[in-house]
Amino acid sequence: MYLDTVKKIKRVKDVIEQEEIFIVVVGEFNHGKSTFVNSLLQQDLLPTGILPTTATVNIIGQGTEKIQVHKQEQTVTVKSEELRSYIGDSDVSDIEWIGIRHPNVPFAPPVYIVDTPGLNDVNKKRSDVAYKFIPKADIVFFLLKADQPITETELSFLRDTLLKDGLHRIIFVMNFADAFEDEEEELEEMIESLEETLRTIEGIDKPIIVPFDAKRALQNSIQGETSEVEEVIAHIENFQKNGLESLRLPRYDAMFKEVTHTFQHEKDTYHQLDSMRIEELEVIHTWFDSVKEANKVHINEINSYLEVRQNDVLLMIDKSVERLSEEWLRECNRVVKRYQGPSAQFLEVIQQDIEHILSTERKRWIERYTPQVDLYIRKVQQEILQSVTHMTKQQSVVLWKQIEQNNVSEVVFHPPFSDGKPDPTITAGLVAGGAAAIMLGIGGSLFLPFIGLAAYPIIRKKLETQALTEAKNLMLLDLDKIVDAVLKDMKQMLEEYVRKSFITISEMTVNQMDGHYQSQQEKIQTQLNRQKNDKNDWSEQKNAKEKELEQEIEKIKEALFK
Repeated sequence: MYLDTVKKIKRVKDVIEQEEIFIVVVGEFNHGKSTFVNSLLQQDLLPTGILPTTATVNIIGQGTEKIQVHKQEQTVTVKSEELRSYIGDSDVSDIEWIGIRHPNVPFAPPVYIVDTPGLNDVNKKRSDVAYKFIPKADIVFFLLKADQPITETELSFLRDTLLKDGLHRIIFVMNFADAFEDEEEELEEMIESLEETLRTIEGIDKPIIVPFDAKRALQNSIQGETSEVEEVIAHIENFQKNGLESLRLPRYDAMFKEVTHTFQHEKDTYHQLDSMRIEELEVIHTWFDSVKEANKVHINEINSYLEVRQNDVLLMIDKSVERLSEEWLRECNRVVKRYQGPSAQFLEVIQQDIEHILSTERKRWIERYTPQVDLYIRKVQQEILQSVTHMTKQQSVVLWKQIEQNNVSEVVFHPPFSDGKPDPTITAGLVAGGAAAIMLGIGGSLFLPFIGLAAYPIIRKKLETQALTEAKNLMLLDLDKIVDAVLKDMKQMLEEYVRKSFITISEMTVNQMDGHYQSQQEKIQTQLNRQKNDKNDWSEQKNAKEKELEQEIEKIKEALFK
C-alpha cells in the first residue's frame, strides 16, 4: 500500500542524511571523463583509453592509499595495478561502487569526486550505473566535446535527468579545446553557440562553460603547472561558499514536489477504488481480458510500423556508404598516383598510407553520422511510446463508457497511427548505448586485403624491373576491393546495431503494455477481494497509512526547508 510514495520518501531521507559532498563527472563515452578526473587529482590515477574504460561508479577521496571494491555481498581490497581490470570489466552486475583513497587528492572529506560510466555506453548495465548515482550529486561536471555541437542525447539527459532532479549546480566542460589552439575565434563561436543553446532550456539562466583540455592539463599539473586545474576548482569552491543547504536547496525542492505528487496520485487511486461497487470492479476486471486481445492487433501494427522505419534507416546507411565508397576510392587513387619514392618501398608506403586514410575517414564518418542514426532510432521509440500512451487514454475513455452501460462486449479498439501524423519532439534519451560506441569499439588496425590481392605477385615483379608506373596502374585496379572490404565490415556492424535496436523497441513496448495491464488488473483483483471479504478493515488500514504518510511528509518538509 502506497509503495511508490514510501520509495520516494526513502530517497529523500537518504539525501537528507547524506553528509558527503559528491562532485560527479558525467558525459558520453569517449569524452575524456577519466582523464578529466585525473587532471583534477593532478595524477594519473584512473585508467583511460579509446574504448569504454569505466564500467563502475568510482568514488575518489583523500586518505591513506587504499582501493576497495564494494560488491553486493562483500568488500574486497585490491592493489592499484588491479584497478583497471575491475573498472573496465563489462560484467559489473555485482559491483555497487569502487572506493579509491589517496593522500594526494586535493579535496578533503566530506568532498569526493565521482567518475561514472558513459551515458551512451552500449553496455546497458554500465549506463544504468551512471544514471542511478545522479540523485546523489551535489555538483556536476558535464563533459562535452569542444569541436562538436551539443547533441540531442546530451540535451535530453540535461533536461530529463539532471534538471528534473533539481541539479542546477552544473559546470559544462568543453573538453579537447586544444583542437582550436590556433583558432581562438572559432572556439569563442563554439562557446557562444553552446551558451545560446543552453539558455533555451528552462532552469539554466547563466550557464558556466569552461573550455578545457584534460590531457594537457594533466600533463602540466604533474609537472607542477596547475593554473588550468585551479580555474576549474575555483568553480567548485564558489558553489560551496554558501554552505551545503544552499547547494542542495533546488534538489530538495524538486524531490519534495515529487513526493507530494506521488502521494496525491496514489491517494486518489485508492479512494477511487474504495468508492467503486463490486459490479463496477468486475466489469473492469473482465474488460482487461478483452483489452489484452485487442492489444495483439496493436502490437502487430507496431511491428509493421517498426519494419518500415527500420528499412528507412538501412536505406539511409546504404546511400551514405555508397557516397563514401566514391570519396574514399578517389582519395586512395590520389595517394597511389602521387607516389614518387623508391620503387622498392612502393608497396610498404602505399599500404601504410591507405590504411591511415581509411582508418581516419572511418572514424570521422562514425563520429559524424552515427549520432544521426541514434537520433532517428530514439525518435521512432518515442513515437511508439507516445502511441501506447495515447491508446491507453482512449481505452480508459471506452472503459468508463462500458461501466456506465455495464456492457463490456462493445469495447472499441482504436488503432494508434493515422496518416499524416507528425514526428513528435524527443523528450528523453530512451535507447541505452549508441552506434558510435559499437563502431569505435571494434578496436585494432584495419584489415586491408593487400596480401590476398590477385595482382600482388605481378606488382612485385613489375617493381623488380623498376616499372613503377605499371605497378601503380595494377594497384589502382584493385583499390576498389580494398575500400569495399572496409565499408562492408563497417556497414554490416551498423546494420546489426540498427536491427537489434528495433528488436529492443518492440520487446520493450510489449513488456511495457503487458506490465501496465497486468499491474492494473492485479490492483482491481485485490480490491475485489477486499470488497467481498472485509472492506471496513482495509479502509481503516488505508486511512491509517495515509495519516502516517502525511505526518512523515510534514516532517520531511520541516527537515528540508527549516
